[in-house]
Amino acid sequence: MKYITKEKHPQKPLCANSCIVTWASLESYLTDCDELSYAPHGKPNTRKMRLPDPSILKRIQNFTTQLNTSEFINTRTRTMDVSGGSLDVATYLSGVPECFSRIVPRKGKDIRVVFSPEVHVDSDDDALYIRGAAILSLIDSLESKGNRVELWLGWDNTVAGQKYESRILAKRSTDYLNVTALAAVCCDASFLRTCEFNLIHHFLHTEGVGRNYGITLPGDVVISGRYDEMAHFRTLTSCEKWIDSMKNKLQDGEGKIQ
Repeated sequence: MKYITKEKHPQKPLCANSCIVTWASLESYLTDCDELSYAPHGKPNTRKMRLPDPSILKRIQNFTTQLNTSEFINTRTRTMDVSGGSLDVATYLSGVPECFSRIVPRKGKDIRVVFSPEVHVDSDDDALYIRGAAILSLIDSLESKGNRVELWLGWDNTVAGQKYESRILAKRSTDYLNVTALAAVCCDASFLRTCEFNLIHHFLHTEGVGRNYGITLPGDVVISGRYDEMAHFRTLTSCEKWIDSMKNKLQDGEGKIQ
């Protein structure tokens, strides 16, 4: 298989099969899903994940364009420089010789977004699409202001006392956001169910699935997949409030936010 690491899960170290498995790319994760010899929950349609249906792209882009991507973090700073720029009148009148100012970009923040795309039985399709669009919209807003964002997908599942966790680096911080590549995996219910359920079966040797609270990987923005979190994505209005809350908390430097 193409995963890069497999380690004992620290929360269930005494269980024989409890583990955390990490993939360096979404493609390697999907390849491992394809290669599973037994699929108790149905063979995942990973081709649709790689080449999303135009209707999926249309729906998620429609929601993305409706969400607020307004100003986030100021990534410019004013510096004084005699070499050129605009005249700073206040500095000039105070007698400081370096009376020219220029605006220069400064490096934004390195931000990790962690997303557990859990599907709940009471979640309608629009809520899943709005949640996926919210993540893509937030990343787009962050990067448009000079920040570098990496996106991790994953699940955390406990079955009969054993714990399994996926960690998938879906977008590196050095890569620009590609909505086409991430549209399906952020919102398509069949992917969210079948891919991960089959890997749980593979690593825990079980056909059951248990409780999912979201992966334990630390992040600056964490969407854990808990039931109560879905309330943020019931409507575009509530989703916009969630995005604004994320922006404000990041700007205030509060660290991990949910």
